[in-house]
Amino acid sequence: MTDASTTSHVLITGAAGALGRAVAQHFLDQGARLALVDHHADRLAEVFPGLDNSRHLLLAGDVTSASGMAGLAAQALKSFGQIDALVHIAGGFEMGEATHALSRESWDRMMNLNAWSFVAVTQ
Repeated sequence: MTDASTTSHVLITGAAGALGRAVAQHFLDQGARLALVDHHADRLAEVFPGLDNSRHLLLAGDVTSASGMAGLAAQALKSFGQIDALVHIAGGFEMGEATHALSRESWDRMMNLNAWSFVAVTQ
């Protein structure tokens, strides 16, 4: 068990995905307190059953929304007092149009999720 002065406080986006779960488990094994972020709260609860909600946070949010992420960060900071590490895993890819037929909407969706989200999360 880790004492409060050496406990890490980690925020992980994309926590309900396969990589997110593995990363979360690594930090749980190290005794860290986690703020786990994913698009759907019910998916987080399903993936992390029995997680001590007095110690950890399950937060639903949109990683492409700077204001939404600011709210989640404020919630984590209020609960933890500090964030020692941010692990931004959220992202994605959708099959669909061939590159030569790619619509601007598809391009924007992928760029928002995989590039802009990095900015929104770190702000």
